[in-house]
Amino acid sequence: MPDAYPYETVSAALKQSAEELAVLPEGERAVVRPWLQAFTATWVQGHISYGGEQIRQQIQAVYDAGYEEWILWNSSNRYDADGLQAAQ
Repeated sequence: MPDAYPYETVSAALKQSAEELAVLPEGERAVVRPWLQAFTATWVQGHISYGGEQIRQQIQAVYDAGYEEWILWNSSNRYDADGLQAAQ
């Protein structure tokens, strides 16, 4: 169940994305800006509560996969500040 593995799910998706885009010349590649889950999917059987830790795991997966951009998604527009870290 992908919902229970925020880092692994985002990491696997972005690694596959990088493989698909690698066949194109660098100047022709799309900018990848993944939407990250910032809500608890209560309708998913066996869901986990999404808070700061799960958001940070997804963001780290983006960076670990070599990407630099991301967007958080929560249809209620309520975001957990614990999921964000100050720029260093």
